[in-house]
Amino acid sequence: MIKNYFSGPIQLLRDARGAYLNFLRNLTPQIFLFSLTLILGRKLDFSRFDINNATLTFAFFFFLGLFLLSFIANASLFYEEAFAELTAWRKEKHIQLKSENYKGFPYFGAMTLAVWKERRVEFIIAALFPTLMQFIFAGVVGAAILSTTNMLHSIHG
Repeated sequence: MIKNYFSGPIQLLRDARGAYLNFLRNLTPQIFLFSLTLILGRKLDFSRFDINNATLTFAFFFFLGLFLLSFIANASLFYEEAFAELTAWRKEKHIQLKSENYKGFPYFGAMTLAVWKERRVEFIIAALFPTLMQFIFAGVVGAAILSTTNMLHSIHG
């Protein structure tokens, strides 16, 4: 096995720039889907059940589901493309440790030590990835709320 050390965030952007740009391109449809969800849900009353609003309620939850699914798909696709080498290395290391009869906590300790020694910067960036996605999610939701508010103000004056 050839050790391929990851040199840092600049290397991540060099190797994963296509994935990063695709991720950014896919944020716009997410903003649109959530804006549409907010417009559909602005007149819904969830405090009581009303069969007359069933179609609108279904449409609201359908577009909300589409929005959440698109965000999860976009984030997971970015992770798979940006950290493909780390994932392949982890699978290789997993096979090696299992062949050496590591199981349970000793396996976890050996894997953690190997990652820390051989792929430290990648590991830190991958560990911070969920936090980054939460900030991006908040930004998408904020942009959709702002977009919806501006749209409704321009329609209703």
